[in-house]
Amino acid sequence: MPSPKPIYTSRSQYLAGLDCQHLRALNYHADGGGGWEGRGLQVAKEPSYFRLGTTFHEAIEAVATGVDPYEVQSQIWEFESLADQLDFGHSGEIDPKIGAREGACFIESVVWLFLDIMLPRLLEEYTIERVEHEINVPLKPLSCVHCQLKFSHERVQWDKECEYCVGTGERPLIWQSKPDMVLRRKRDKALFCVDLKSSGLKHSPADLERQFQHSTLVQAQLAAIEHEFKEPCIGFIYLGIYKGYRERKVNKTLGYKRQVSPLVYAYCATAVDDGLSKPVTSHDNWRTGPPKLLADLPHISIRDYVLGLPEEVKQAQFMMTDSPIGLDPHMVQQWREEVWREEQRWIKPTAPFPSNTNHCFRYGVNRSCSYLACCYTPAVKRDPLGSGLFIPRIPHHSQNEGD
Repeated sequence: MPSPKPIYTSRSQYLAGLDCQHLRALNYHADGGGGWEGRGLQVAKEPSYFRLGTTFHEAIEAVATGVDPYEVQSQIWEFESLADQLDFGHSGEIDPKIGAREGACFIESVVWLFLDIMLPRLLEEYTIERVEHEINVPLKPLSCVHCQLKFSHERVQWDKECEYCVGTGERPLIWQSKPDMVLRRKRDKALFCVDLKSSGLKHSPADLERQFQHSTLVQAQLAAIEHEFKEPCIGFIYLGIYKGYRERKVNKTLGYKRQVSPLVYAYCATAVDDGLSKPVTSHDNWRTGPPKLLADLPHISIRDYVLGLPEEVKQAQFMMTDSPIGLDPHMVQQWREEVWREEQRWIKPTAPFPSNTNHCFRYGVNRSCSYLACCYTPAVKRDPLGSGLFIPRIPHHSQNEGD
């Protein structure tokens, strides 16, 4: 008799259900034909912010493990060729090609900044143990929220009379985790988890500590690392890069709303055409000249521009907690219990699924939920795959089920 199929979940899958149950059903359970026993749907035109984030992570993690930054640089600019395949400009604010170039400028700038400022600081205290290492954590069950059958701590004995228990047998629940980096501190060999993020919001260390101190998902990462390494993981380190903000009004010189960041644009004076003079650039002085994408600066590379920024400007682009967030056993247990209760609701998904309309424009009027058409456009709702707007979801973890 074949082993029962495990149930897989992950951070984004779990959060999707908490944000909006209809979103989770569409993203992780729809089969494209009106049923809910599939792997879910994803938008055919990938969100630009998602691809930017993926490229950002890949670039930083590559140079952290010793890959030649010039090799990474060429990979970053391949991103520019994807402009028309992504949803840049879906709000009509910016041309996709400009959006892609802005994104590539930012990511390349971050690579040089990371190598200059942050990586030496990390390597002074830590060694890099793992990068983007997938960890599968079996979670101990509690009880079925429907038939209230009590499960043992080691296995799930499903009730054949309960449709939500899906027959008989044993089905483990697997939490799929993929920490950005696992570090080992040199002085005491202790393990730490690093979370890399780019953010359009500027957070103080105190704000970050308050935010992550109460996050069960931070605790989940620490617990996953402990499960994998069979030793304590004593701290979570948030490493954020500030990506600036988009102008509210169209820039009169450029003709569009640019991304305001010293890692994307500089002010550049026109050089005297005498074969000797070089343009003057400034990260913040508009009197120097009109804003220009870093990739278009004459006579200076993005690398040289970034390395030449004032030290205080370089440091200001990073956001970190003052000290690592420690593991709390009570919060780890809370996470395990909450995940079990949530996932039991999705063992046998049954429509209708409540929509959380507060999530539709969670990130502002110019960035709606990717599945909005599936909720409010009748033709798309009836046949999301036939609309051409959606395709079957491609999992990001190695298992077919999962995030």
